[in-house]
Amino acid sequence: MYLCLNPKFMKTKHKVLYGIFLVVFSFSCASTTTISSTTPGAEVYIGGEYKGTTPYRHSDYLPTGFGRKVTIKKEGYKPVETKIRKLGRVNPMAVYGILWGGLPVLWAGGYKRFYEYELVPENGGAAVRSDYLTFGESFSTSNRALPVYVGNSNGFYYVYAAGFLHALNTDLSLNHSVKLDKESGSIPIDGYFLGDDKRIVEFFPVDNSVKITTVDPSNKLSEYTIKDVRYIDEIFSEDYCYGYKRCDVTNNFICYSEKSITAFDADLNKLYSYQSEKKILESYLLADDRILSLELQSNNLFLCLREGGEESYYEIDTDKNYDSRSFRLNINEEVGKCHVSSLIGSTDSKKNFTPVGVRVLTYGLTDISLADSGNVMFNEDIKDCRRQYFINKGVVSDQENVFIQLEEQWIISSTESAAYVTGNIVVINTEKEGAPQQKISKYVASSIHQDKLSFQSQLKNGQLYYVFNTTVGSRQLVNQVVLDENLEMISWGLYDTYKEEKTIFHGLKGYEMEDGRYFYFHQYKTKLGAIISDF
Repeated sequence: MYLCLNPKFMKTKHKVLYGIFLVVFSFSCASTTTISSTTPGAEVYIGGEYKGTTPYRHSDYLPTGFGRKVTIKKEGYKPVETKIRKLGRVNPMAVYGILWGGLPVLWAGGYKRFYEYELVPENGGAAVRSDYLTFGESFSTSNRALPVYVGNSNGFYYVYAAGFLHALNTDLSLNHSVKLDKESGSIPIDGYFLGDDKRIVEFFPVDNSVKITTVDPSNKLSEYTIKDVRYIDEIFSEDYCYGYKRCDVTNNFICYSEKSITAFDADLNKLYSYQSEKKILESYLLADDRILSLELQSNNLFLCLREGGEESYYEIDTDKNYDSRSFRLNINEEVGKCHVSSLIGSTDSKKNFTPVGVRVLTYGLTDISLADSGNVMFNEDIKDCRRQYFINKGVVSDQENVFIQLEEQWIISSTESAAYVTGNIVVINTEKEGAPQQKISKYVASSIHQDKLSFQSQLKNGQLYYVFNTTVGSRQLVNQVVLDENLEMISWGLYDTYKEEKTIFHGLKGYEMEDGRYFYFHQYKTKLGAIISDF
């Protein structure tokens, strides 16, 4: 009795109880899951309480075996009544806690990484889905092999990666591989067919050169090297974009540095060269062999059209009320237009730039005449993003729409590692009334030596198709989002990229195939996987 009433003992008892509480609580980690629906934007109710719209990330501390009632509602669709239980996977921290002290056994189980529910229209009919990807098998290659799609022929899809030319069957399984001579330090940037020959284009950062390898049907090689090609770091273009652009119509191409542009025909003959007094940011070769460039001089921006040895400069009217950054040039020869886009904002005393909106200028390709211009300010939802890390990923357009795409990208570094982090995709349709804006969260990180976990987009029939990686818990998934021209979501699907191979794939890079579909790669260390889009 004395011990129980002794103040010192009481304090000790409280400390012990408090310690036990801390141990149990530390191992009773929250379990997180993503609740999605085949038609996104549906309301999610958990335990009768409204939580948000699909896809919705849910987290709680319920013990193993317990569950929550989930109701998913959307106007025009039958409501879904279901239950999620903490039996879907193992909580590793809780298991460690059990081994350590046996206390957190109640938290050993967790929710599945994600739940997807099909919403069926009230008046019947099939549910809207974004099931437009066909997955192939993964196969082994060299560590961190950056792949390029070469083309298809005789029933095979050809992929080049780390010195190997892989032939895939139509179901994307590996048929055979051919080893080619490969110098160290090269980065593949292009691949295509020229007649029956295969062409592979590689960049060498050590000496800023481009090597073009031609592989004939008997796998005999011939090589051609172009010196002094600059890596484009002033603009934020697609990953691994260098001073090299090929015209898909003629297979003629250009290589350029800050001050010069050289054009070559499909047989690798040099056609002509240009020197520029301005700084070349980005350049395109048009189907009629004209060259259009975006160039900078003394903080003034220009479009330059080069044709037949002649040069014509057109000064771009930037908005002097704002600081402009991250300039991009995008060409759409189908509609005869080009777009110059940029972030607009202000710079503080510490030279930190904070964007407040975007500016898009549209020019006709015939005479480089200004057809449209305007600024779009970010709405409140977009202002919640990490705007200081916005990267201008350029414009996609058709006859009716001009979509500018931004992405959050930053680097987290420590003494031991560094990682790219990409948070949100921001899309703005500058041609629609009110300039609708959409933010899409990605929750993705990757190691710095890997291709940035970016996104691929394609515009078809007024609909935007996005493909990107998402991390749900520690699991890598492929996300497919389809938006209409008003940036309302048509569908949002999650796909498990490694349920068969138990391999996480990092990196996405797409290449347009001859039939208009897109060929995507997933890669992690020595594993390479392929996907073909069916939209």
